Amino acid sequence: MIKPKRKRKGRQNLGCLLACAATLAAADQPVRLATWNVETIGEPGSDQYAAANSVLARLGADIVAIQEVASAADTTYVAQLAVDLGYANVTVAPAGPFGSLRAAVLSDFPITTSGAWSAADLSGDPDANDLTRYILAATVDVTGADDRLSVIVNHWKSGATNTDEYRRAIESTRIGQVVLNIEDGTEPYIVTGDVNEDIRDLPLTPTAFTEIPTDLPEAFDTGADIETLLSSTGLINDPFTPVTDWAAMLDAKQVDDNYATRPDSGRRLDYLFASANIAALGAQVYDCADESLMLGLPLVGDPLEATVCPAASDHLPVFADLTVPTYADPDVCPPSGELVLANRTLSTSAQYVCPSITLGPNLVIASEAAVTVQASVRISMQPGVAVAAGATLRAGITRDSTSRTAF
Repeated sequence: MIKPKRKRKGRQNLGCLLACAATLAAADQPVRLATWNVETIGEPGSDQYAAANSVLARLGADIVAIQEVASAADTTYVAQLAVDLGYANVTVAPAGPFGSLRAAVLSDFPITTSGAWSAADLSGDPDANDLTRYILAATVDVTGADDRLSVIVNHWKSGATNTDEYRRAIESTRIGQVVLNIEDGTEPYIVTGDVNEDIRDLPLTPTAFTEIPTDLPEAFDTGADIETLLSSTGLINDPFTPVTDWAAMLDAKQVDDNYATRPDSGRRLDYLFASANIAALGAQVYDCADESLMLGLPLVGDPLEATVCPAASDHLPVFADLTVPTYADPDVCPPSGELVLANRTLSTSAQYVCPSITLGPNLVIASEAAVTVQASVRISMQPGVAVAAGATLRAGITRDSTSRTAF
């Protein structure tokens, strides 16, 4: 039995290492994100489950995008895996129209919204049914102050035929449509997953599709928007360009310079793409067999045996250390109506007005500062708020023109 490792052990030390690796702007939020086709989760207590637990604990990612949650039972296993690893937030897509495989996101950060996008959702054609699996999009709040990062996860169609390539080309086009639906031009996003194509194998033949293949599944229905594309410029036979039009591919490889993410075939199938406003400090394909090289991004806990990764999956995880821009002014009530004053020192007098206000933890009101908070719904104070000698804190709730002191 492979002994699982807890994710939380050593996480604080990892944060220190990342902080030492680069100087971040004050408005940047460091985030470690991983993607992994897990080849099913494995039942808790099994060697496969324990191996997946150990690998993810070693990576210590803040966010994990999972592909190949294989069944309804697997959805319960991934929920348990999140508990065992200490992830408080999980979302799983429903089974798609052409099989039971689905994607999931595990996150340390609160998941504020999530949804699974279908072809009908994206194409404008209610009869469209041209996605092998639903595209999962989850938005997380990386600071607790309404600073959002969207993670778009997909598992493209596998196979080497032209019909498989046609389906992957559509799926990448749909990814671009998801981006258009969820981003406003400023918020950062990641596109990730198992593309089931090696970028080193491009260009493909034909270079573009101009007609619908005749051997598609009976239930498959190409969306009207794709049909229009086929009859005009053609549908590009390349699953990467429609994605890289929106996000840059991160240069992730093993520490021995091998790009393979599926060791048995030697192919690079799994990728991370980041919007232009995200900076990547480094990206890596993690292989347990490379532990002895003592290279690459910092990891959590003890090195793993070379046998652990193949016991977990036929794919290797890809992960990256990112700096995500934050835009929320900590002194302004955000669109959510929830203002959090925490992890900072207020050294000057100020007034904060928002429907809901949370004070703390690690909020310090410095000497001589006079701080007033005014809410219409709720004010809460968490442990760890410190008011220095000579400072004042006034808090009040106003409802229907009636003001009262909260504390």
